[in-house]
Amino acid sequence: MNKIYICNIRDLYNEELYKLAYSKISTERKNKVDSLGVYNDKCLNIVSELLVKKITNNSNIIYNEYGKPYVENNSIYFNVSHSKEYVICATSDDEVGCDIEFIKDVNINVAKRYFCFDEYQTIIKQDNILDTFYKYWVLKESFIKNIGLGLKQRLDSFCIDLDSLTVKQNINNNNYYFHLYELDNYKYAICLLNKEDVLIEYIDIKDLIN
Repeated sequence: MNKIYICNIRDLYNEELYKLAYSKISTERKNKVDSLGVYNDKCLNIVSELLVKKITNNSNIIYNEYGKPYVENNSIYFNVSHSKEYVICATSDDEVGCDIEFIKDVNINVAKRYFCFDEYQTIIKQDNILDTFYKYWVLKESFIKNIGLGLKQRLDSFCIDLDSLTVKQNINNNNYYFHLYELDNYKYAICLLNKEDVLIEYIDIKDLIN
């Protein structure tokens, strides 16, 4: 089964809820949260761990050599992404990748430098350049996170077709399937190894800390 869990972090701006949520995370995560200077980033990191804990039933998490997390026995595959006020976690019976991005102004030269030529050409021909840029961004990031190679994989080493939501790549022989979504002023995407439907579930922070 493919699912995307979505959680908004705004409730953690309540000091009491923040302290309670903080008390539920691991020592390692507390150290990371304590090192962050921006309060919003602290909240995102806290919710990220609590969401994974809930979804994986507190399973032991291990990491591959590129830093992608896995449930130790591979009983479920998951991937986490966050941006501004949202944390999402995608799950599947196979490898999965997801990405969420808050839409804000961006220098389109980023696409010229890092995206495929065809992707860049598509972007600059659109009336809403920013909207198209972020569609590509979340789809490409979800693919990279699915294959689990991290920053080793160049963004221009594969090309996304927005019309068909397919990818042209020579990294492996797998077939990949994408779903693209909008939420408020965000884009998010999931990249899968199967054609099954995706269920979306919204999670309240209070359900993560009770």
